[in-house]
Amino acid sequence: MVAANSTRAFEQRAVLKTAVVATGSYANVTGLEFYAEAGLTYRFEFHYVWDAGAVTTGAAFSINGTATPTALAYSHETGLTTTTTTLGTGLSDYNLPAATGVTSPATTGNSAVVWGVITPLTSGFVTGRVIAENLTDAITVKAGLTYVQWERIADQGIPANAANNA
Repeated sequence: MVAANSTRAFEQRAVLKTAVVATGSYANVTGLEFYAEAGLTYRFEFHYVWDAGAVTTGAAFSINGTATPTALAYSHETGLTTTTTTLGTGLSDYNLPAATGVTSPATTGNSAVVWGVITPLTSGFVTGRVIAENLTDAITVKAGLTYVQWERIADQGIPANAANNA
C-alpha cells in the first residue's frame, strides 16, 4: 500500500529472454527495454550479466532512446578485473561511454549496471546497449540473468500515484 502523499509510483521489471551478442559497435540489447511516455520522468537500472570471448576483451554498457530527451542523467559501473571497476558519472547523452574497458574480469559471470533518470521529449522505448572492444572476441549478454527495472517518479509536478488515481 502506498501512502497518499507518497511520490513513489510503481516499479516494473523486464528480464532478458534471449542472449544478445555484440562486437565492435554499440548494439541494442533487444528485449531489455521499457516504454517511456513523453514528458514523464522515470528512474531506471539496467543490470547486465555477461560473458567475454577473452579476458583481454573489454566491454561497455549504455542506453539508447527517443531523440532529444528533455532530461537525461545516468551513471555506469563495469568490471575490469576481479578487483577493479570503471565508473562513469554525469552522463547526459546516449551511447556513453564512447570507449570500452580493455579487459573483462573473467570469461563468464561478469556484471555491469547502468542507472539514472530520463524525461523523454517523445514517447518511445529506452533500450539497453552493449559494445565489445573488438570485432574478434564477442560480448554475450546473458538471458535470464540480465534485467531492467524502472519506475515513473513524477510527471509535471504531480506525484505519480496521484496521476494514476486521477
